[in-house]
Amino acid sequence: MSSSFRSEGIVAQQNENTYWFKNDFKGEQVSIGRRVTEVLKMRSIFAAFALCFSFMLLSPTPNGAAENEYASPKKPDSHFTIVSNAKKPTSDEIQRYLEQTWQTFHDVFDVEPAAVNVIISVTSGAGAPSPPSGQERRAGTLQRQMPWSIKEGEALSSQRFSDLSHEITHIYFIDYMEDKGRMHQDHAWLHEAVSCYSEQDSSRKIRKQWARDHINDRTPFEQFFTMKNPLKESPLVELTVKLTEKLNRREITATEMTQQIASMAAVQSAEQSQERIRHLTYYAQSLSVFEFLLKTEGKEFIRTMSQQLKNGKSMVEIIRGLKSYPQGIPQFEGAWVAWVQVG
Repeated sequence: MSSSFRSEGIVAQQNENTYWFKNDFKGEQVSIGRRVTEVLKMRSIFAAFALCFSFMLLSPTPNGAAENEYASPKKPDSHFTIVSNAKKPTSDEIQRYLEQTWQTFHDVFDVEPAAVNVIISVTSGAGAPSPPSGQERRAGTLQRQMPWSIKEGEALSSQRFSDLSHEITHIYFIDYMEDKGRMHQDHAWLHEAVSCYSEQDSSRKIRKQWARDHINDRTPFEQFFTMKNPLKESPLVELTVKLTEKLNRREITATEMTQQIASMAAVQSAEQSQERIRHLTYYAQSLSVFEFLLKTEGKEFIRTMSQQLKNGKSMVEIIRGLKSYPQGIPQFEGAWVAWVQVG
């Protein structure tokens, strides 16, 4: 789920820990401090996260509405089917944009992620998205599905589309790690790091700056590598899991699920600022550690590390096995800190 500068989400379109970019600031040069101020003004930091997370749990889900008038058929060279009631951007434009997300994951992990059916709806005011015509649940073939909402005319460079890339990458990495049903809490830092890595350059740069500015607020690595995502321990997540089960049984629609999550999010929105900063730092640290390993050890190491983690090896053991860090995690953390500070 998302991070510090984005608003990763579906309903309010803000993601887990990131709801700072919501307005894209219209091209202005905005300081980190001002972005944080924006974050603290946002009301539904959990809404998007919970809903986005729910779609990760769906994994393969019934493919609905693929035949309605808004559907953009999956092209032979495309990895996405777009179902959208937005006039702008068009389904083809969204499809081309998302191909970058697929390619980024493919380049790092040397696999071909599954096709995803993306259902785009245009938001009605500030609440939950209104469903596109004919987009209620319908029986069909199994396919990975990602409902999402945008504003009419939403720019592909906006935070919402960056967040969409993040959430789709969660689907890819859950498949890669064979982590279905576990809320990707095993090796949570890596799930978030890989998803943050697929975001737009502007988002990643802000996370990088956040990691540097909050280096003293980091979580010590021995705790960081084993902890759960702090954002996911919420009543909203519990509701999301229950609604996901109902959605899988076709007892509710994606639209009804969105509305219920949005309602609870309004109640849960009084999160304190310090807690939000902790979430932002967690995502920034996750991405930064991943990029450090990618730069210093390479893609092949990332692939091997992921498989070792999946097979039960710990990061403590993996890092200790690297020639560069014979003293283990403390030495590795010190090297990362120095790298971040140089920037």
